[in-house]
Amino acid sequence: MLGEITLRPFSAEDEEFLESWRIRFFGPSAEFRLPFGWQAPGVDTAIASINRRPFCALTANRSAYIGPLVRSESASGPEVIQAIYALERALTYDAQIGGAVDAYLSAPLEMTKYHEIIEKFGYTPLPPRAWFWRPLSPTLLK
Repeated sequence: MLGEITLRPFSAEDEEFLESWRIRFFGPSAEFRLPFGWQAPGVDTAIASINRRPFCALTANRSAYIGPLVRSESASGPEVIQAIYALERALTYDAQIGGAVDAYLSAPLEMTKYHEIIEKFGYTPLPPRAWFWRPLSPTLLK
């Protein structure tokens, strides 16, 4: 059976059936499940077929993972906040140049103050609140 599966890249003709699959599969949350579309700079979709009949697709975004944060115990709170902001922006800018479209950041659950800081930087918490996400290219959002 596996020998019958062929893989190919997304083409514009695929969008209609992929959209119908996505909406049936995810229901009301379908929009969040594909924030950058099927294909864009930093976004690729592959289609699996058997006997030229598509049956499965998977989309990948080029992403930046930000972390871990380490710091000197002697650094003041305001210094750390300014440094986190500057470092995160520099790293995500560099990641965008390399094709990344979004960023993920993890923070231990007990670091609630850090969670507050990174949410102010534009990150959205993801369940179970140990991961945070933000788009790097808002213009790609559908």
